[in-house]
Amino acid sequence: MLSEAMKGKQMIHKTQVDRKVCLSMPMMQEMLDIFRGLTMMAYPGYYGLGDYEPIKVILENREEWDEKMNLSDDLAVDNCTLWIVSKECPP
Repeated sequence: MLSEAMKGKQMIHKTQVDRKVCLSMPMMQEMLDIFRGLTMMAYPGYYGLGDYEPIKVILENREEWDEKMNLSDDLAVDNCTLWIVSKECPP
């Protein structure tokens, strides 16, 4: 279980950028399925996990988004700029 958890942490670590490893959605889904299996081995049927446990909320897809977490309104084209190498790109 610990080795699989470490693989998950390494998959999203910042050194992956230096190695030029692309993180794809199928890779993330596979790791999420592995975490779901590990959690089911440790807590069959999630028995013993409270409703407030983050892993249970994530695996049951019950995450709640409020207006503070919804950033899609802030990312409109007219009020965003792209920065590359500490320089602002013209629109």
